Amino acid sequence: MSEEFEKAKKKLHYIKGFYNHVIIFIIMNLIFLGVALYIDLSINYFINFFVLPWGMGLFIQWMLVFKWNPFTSKDWEKRKIQEFIDKEDEYESNHH
Repeated sequence: MSEEFEKAKKKLHYIKGFYNHVIIFIIMNLIFLGVALYIDLSINYFINFFVLPWGMGLFIQWMLVFKWNPFTSKDWEKRKIQEFIDKEDEYESNHH
């Protein structure tokens, strides 16, 4: 199999895992909400100790799977690469 096919298959695996995680998140939080309401827990407690921490983890997984990072865009990568090349060229010209 080609390298491109293997990369695509691996990416599909991560995306599928993310979607499975979203489904589990929804189902489990509905169950947790039902239990919280049944035993008369505060909704704030439910949100603070179930939804927010798990939701943050899910958001981080989404960022990793879909390669979204507002701080390191493709444009940023190109600028950093050029900066490293320029520094290397400057270093070599000063040490030869």
